[in-house]
Amino acid sequence: MPSISKLDILPATELWNKTLFSRSQLIPYSFNPSLFHFFQNHFHWQSCYFLVYDGEDNIIALLPLVYTGKAWVSLPHFSYGGVLETGKKPVDKGILIHNLISQTKKEKLLPGFYKVTIKQALNSLPLNEKYFIRSPGDQNDPHFQPSEKVTLVLPLKEKEQLFDSLSSNLRRKIRKAGKSGFQIHTGQTELLSDFYRVYLQNIRRLKSIPYDKQFFSDLLKSWQYGVIRFFVVYRNQQPVAAALLASYQGFYENLFFASLAEAHRDYVSDWLHWQMIQFAVSEEKQRHEKAGQACYSFGRSTELSPVYDYKMHWPVEVIPLFVATNERAWHNNQKIRQLYGILPRPWRELVGKRLIKHLY
Repeated sequence: MPSISKLDILPATELWNKTLFSRSQLIPYSFNPSLFHFFQNHFHWQSCYFLVYDGEDNIIALLPLVYTGKAWVSLPHFSYGGVLETGKKPVDKGILIHNLISQTKKEKLLPGFYKVTIKQALNSLPLNEKYFIRSPGDQNDPHFQPSEKVTLVLPLKEKEQLFDSLSSNLRRKIRKAGKSGFQIHTGQTELLSDFYRVYLQNIRRLKSIPYDKQFFSDLLKSWQYGVIRFFVVYRNQQPVAAALLASYQGFYENLFFASLAEAHRDYVSDWLHWQMIQFAVSEEKQRHEKAGQACYSFGRSTELSPVYDYKMHWPVEVIPLFVATNERAWHNNQKIRQLYGILPRPWRELVGKRLIKHLY
């Protein structure tokens, strides 16, 4: 008899949500189970979402894993994943990850949601698979090492309280931007082209590797159990800044953010963040009649980088991220990114389409 049993997707998804929604702690947006379908539909990757039980009745941990064809990852293309404990019993996360990957390979599991008991999950097996797990809060697990990445979150309060908590300089910039003739539109696929126009210009300026339009279209189509929408800032009817905001159970993350240099002197980035923060507060008041326990996440950043320094101007909490891996993370190798940046533009776009899938 196999040690892991497959569950029907719809009731398993409902159980996954019910388990997380019953917690008082914030649940990172990346644990939204609708991402299971996104990985399947867009990348055609093998996604295995595990519900780990203590015996038969109590779920003590959840673990989303995705096989990219090169390694097992939790979670590719999003800030982090890893093991999420329910609080009922501590779990040895490193050993759990190791053994579930081993058993998944041994039993040749197909994509799906799976039930496993902690006793079964801790049956030690040799691990010959590559894996890369980025997760918060694992500093006491010897399988995890500190990384250079952090995520930065702003706890939500009433709008007036939040604005008062900003520095006087940041409040000044937001007020000035508000008088600069900016207009903001929010929506979904009807704004994809304008969002992508700003996003692509910004990515090309940075000589970084862009996602294609279909990535964003498929993400919007897959997302459930929370809001997802584009925010596009216009001036003189031309888009000058854009972002994609997604939420899951009170956790709002700015997934993608871009602004054009021509609008920087008018502090468009500060203004756009503030518009999304206000939107998140309003959404939470509709859900709970007050902001409650919720947050706005500025996303993942490299510690002490210019982007990190910018985000630190907001009253954020810094959450360090840890990595468990048995391979050198070539997709984080700065030499590869630097080499990509010096390629002629036609070559960059050709090579980028092949690389972006495995850059996470």
